[in-house]
Amino acid sequence: MVIEMHKKIDYNIGISSNLFTTFYSSLKDFDAVTEQDIGFLLHVCSVGPFDASVKKRLALVEEIWNKMEELGLKPTTRLFNVKLRTYCGNKKLFNPLEELMNMKSLGLNPDKVTYQLLIEGFCQKGDIKGANLVLEAMKETDYYINLNIFNSFITGHLKAGSPEEAAKVLDILRSKNLSPNSETYFRYAEHYAEVGDIENVMKYVHEAEADNVPMSQTLLLNLYQVMINSGHGNNAENLLNHIMKIGLFNSATIQKSCQLISEGFNDAAFELYMKMPKAEEGRLTYHSGSFLLKTMIINDQSAEEIISMADKIQEVHPKSLAHQNSLLYSYRENKIDLALQLVELMHAKNHPIRPVYIVPAICNYRNNNNITGVYKAVKMLIDKTSGQDKEEQLLHCCYPALLALKQTKEDILSAFKGDDKLWNTVFFCSDIMNSGYTQALNNAKTKEDMLWLPSILEHALNRAKQNFLATELESSASVLSLISQLPEANKEGMRLLAGDLLFYLIMKKDWISTETFTQLLTDKNLKVNNGFQNMRSYADMPVSLKEKLIRISARRDFKVRPDQRAQDEAVIDRVMKGDLPSRQPNKTDPSLTKPNFMKLLSSLNDSFRKKDLDSLKQGHRELQANGFIMKASYFNSYLLKLVQLGDSETAFSLFQELRAKGDDGMLDKSVVLSLGAALIKTGNVEGTLNILKALSEGKFSCEEKFSNVDSVKTILIEAPSIKDAETLHEAIIKHKAVETSEVQKVHQFYVSRILMLSDDDEVVRYLMRLHEHYHVFPSGEKILKRFIEKKDVDRLKRVMDVGLHVFGNNYLHHLLAFSFLQSGLANKAAVIFQTPGLKLNERLILDKCQYYIKMRKVDWLSELVNITRTLPISRTQMLKHLAQGYIATQDLTKATSVIRTFLDDFIEPPKNLVRDIVRLYQNANQELPEILKPYEQVEKKQPRSEVNQSSTDEKTDDIKII
Repeated sequence: MVIEMHKKIDYNIGISSNLFTTFYSSLKDFDAVTEQDIGFLLHVCSVGPFDASVKKRLALVEEIWNKMEELGLKPTTRLFNVKLRTYCGNKKLFNPLEELMNMKSLGLNPDKVTYQLLIEGFCQKGDIKGANLVLEAMKETDYYINLNIFNSFITGHLKAGSPEEAAKVLDILRSKNLSPNSETYFRYAEHYAEVGDIENVMKYVHEAEADNVPMSQTLLLNLYQVMINSGHGNNAENLLNHIMKIGLFNSATIQKSCQLISEGFNDAAFELYMKMPKAEEGRLTYHSGSFLLKTMIINDQSAEEIISMADKIQEVHPKSLAHQNSLLYSYRENKIDLALQLVELMHAKNHPIRPVYIVPAICNYRNNNNITGVYKAVKMLIDKTSGQDKEEQLLHCCYPALLALKQTKEDILSAFKGDDKLWNTVFFCSDIMNSGYTQALNNAKTKEDMLWLPSILEHALNRAKQNFLATELESSASVLSLISQLPEANKEGMRLLAGDLLFYLIMKKDWISTETFTQLLTDKNLKVNNGFQNMRSYADMPVSLKEKLIRISARRDFKVRPDQRAQDEAVIDRVMKGDLPSRQPNKTDPSLTKPNFMKLLSSLNDSFRKKDLDSLKQGHRELQANGFIMKASYFNSYLLKLVQLGDSETAFSLFQELRAKGDDGMLDKSVVLSLGAALIKTGNVEGTLNILKALSEGKFSCEEKFSNVDSVKTILIEAPSIKDAETLHEAIIKHKAVETSEVQKVHQFYVSRILMLSDDDEVVRYLMRLHEHYHVFPSGEKILKRFIEKKDVDRLKRVMDVGLHVFGNNYLHHLLAFSFLQSGLANKAAVIFQTPGLKLNERLILDKCQYYIKMRKVDWLSELVNITRTLPISRTQMLKHLAQGYIATQDLTKATSVIRTFLDDFIEPPKNLVRDIVRLYQNANQELPEILKPYEQVEKKQPRSEVNQSSTDEKTDDIKII
């Protein structure tokens, strides 16, 4: 449960009242409640529970705060901040000065967050003077004045009735090199929503879009709620239509509908639920509307209102289970009386009532010793239900519940006058099950005082046969005889009842009891419907019993079924062992035994070590002149060294010589490709093409540990012209210069060269050709970024079409968002991530974070973290990556600020992350910030410099010994 709560906060998913209450109740019963627990509960109340009214949320805040004081927990500045945030989030008007004095009296000092919240509190009341006083105090502390404070002052001026002053705030913040965000424009729109001025509401909605900071669906839904709350729902049609155009029915819509329900605006909630486009038509959760009913029940709305909403949902979605769901949620919330009221209303509207709708109420009343409630619910079950289920529930639920409450048969008959026969039958069946056939006969009424109810009669007889049949054969036959005389009893049903008991005795192979029971049935003129000749046990019976069974059976046309016996055939698999190939012994090269070989080889090694090209060539010629046969390793080393020393022409000549002799198998593929990369640097495209062609014709060895990607990259990136790059790209693919898994990288290198050498038309043309032949869209972000930065909408659309064909809509949108982000248009990226129907790929986003860290693009990473702040992406993972980015760039101040963000959001920072930051401070001999001190780990270790020195000394000694 705790994990679920934190996960929902982590992924920006709303928390319901049920989950919150369960979590809170578990803490109330636990003495060791921490500051983190209290703060987390208050943090949830700043935005939820989403299905609770504002009044209920604020009541929870006060209750939690009082609970904290009862437990003796000392408030901290952090707790005061989150308390003030709950007030601001729920639009509660509070006295900022009074709260500040409370903090001071406890010896607490306000921090930057406190000042911001106090300013917001003054501005919510339109008290600009008070807000300015806090602002002045904030300036004295050298705290940075950020955009949030300007947004607060917009609200303050509007609340104070000074729209002109509010408009000036935009100019002021821009003069401070700040840019308005979506929240800035929301403050203006919110004010006009409160007064029902839809024209100005839409004006600021569109201005935010024009300024590339469009309001999210959540903010727009907040505006809609403001208009509803302030009584201007009739004017909200244009706003709702706009929300429909840019958004979908999703979690945010569900939460907003529930908030409207919690405040009593049922019609507005239903309209929002109905009008929002729904992307997943198969999702019953979205289309049943059950969340509306659940919220109504949680917020104590009347049965009439709940049924009215269920009727609306049923009318729109006939297959929904709206009415049944309303009962389900009533029982879950332990609102039993409400559930029975709903049943009454459903019955009045001619809905079929099933016993299962009422049984939970009976069980609940029984558990709470509510005799009146049980009688009321049982009466409803009898009057409003029918069929076999009703009879079974009377036997198995209703009668036991009444017995548990010490009610006698006389009490029951007195309470249900007119249902005597029904209850007499229930009593009779209960006696059979629990007391046996004899006692049941003694207590039974006459046949005229009972009913033929085969379902419960059959169940009672089957339950009793295991405990009573063998010892009460005569009574059991008498019971069957009595049942057969009941009004409306039919022969077929009686044969089944009698046959079940007889079959039970036969299967136990109790031939004496079976024969006795058979004779009793015969004496009472009762038949059975079984075909005994088909039973396995039939062959073991006494002959006299067989004859009696045949006579008592109502079936005569039996055919003896042949015995079906499974024949198991053992299969033995013979494992044939093949001859293993014998190992061939290693053969030494006899050519290396000449007496002057070591001298020549030593001289050649000196040339290798000194990187003396002339000496290297001379040594190689001497080896050849003396007739020595070199191994493959020598040729690979020699060829590679020639390439490294810049003599690619000599290396290429040696390559051609070996090819002509048919000795190309001595060369490694990676070395050959290195030669091709060296040739391309000298402009020898033809030589490189010959090498690539040789790859598919020759028999080059291939070391698995070596990758050829770097050489291929050089070949393509160093291509002299775009035409050469195209030719080389085709040759690399055709002659399989790289493994299949690395072909995509080849396409990326090729596109990178295209982007370097080509104009925009050529880029599009080559990209189209590449897509036509290989169905790929390599380096998509680079291409998209190029046309985004040039604001080339036409070409951007054309390459997006290619990406759409290759990746599909979802993946392409992620690439497009990253491209906008990297082009400095983070606002556009945010809009793309909020595209209706887009399924966010968390793995892809986290991989991009890792890439930004690797490339030290921390600014991009910071923007991505900010964009995903309100999206269903793990806040913990995003903040962790941001901190790792700052660690990678040695920015300890910003890394520490991320830890502060973790704590402000009541997310526990990963221990390894905090430890790394603490270690960086210690290594830099810097004082540890106050916020990190609780995480400091004092370790007595040998100083790093001494450890390194000792390691170096040991290594040096080893070298000397060698």
